[in-house]
Amino acid sequence: MTLEATVSIGWVNTVIGAAERLSVTTEQLLAAAGIYGDIAREVGRRGDHAWDHRVVTPKREKLAWVARAGFQVIARARRWPAITPRSANLWTRST
Repeated sequence: MTLEATVSIGWVNTVIGAAERLSVTTEQLLAAAGIYGDIAREVGRRGDHAWDHRVVTPKREKLAWVARAGFQVIARARRWPAITPRSANLWTRST
């Protein structure tokens, strides 16, 4: 194996390990996108005055985004079921 290949494999493993430690779920990601989207729309609506006061999203609206995200995850799981893992001995020779 070349040095470049070894470095690439090491880098990929580092990135995968970091991603696994983050363990952000689809539901969390969708909820955050909705919450920060609300903030961005409010900043856009305020225009030049957006920086005069902090833009906040009330707790009830955040909870609504969490609920919405949960429903989206369920709907997506029904529409696109998870791929079943392949057999561990799919590519092994029988002896």
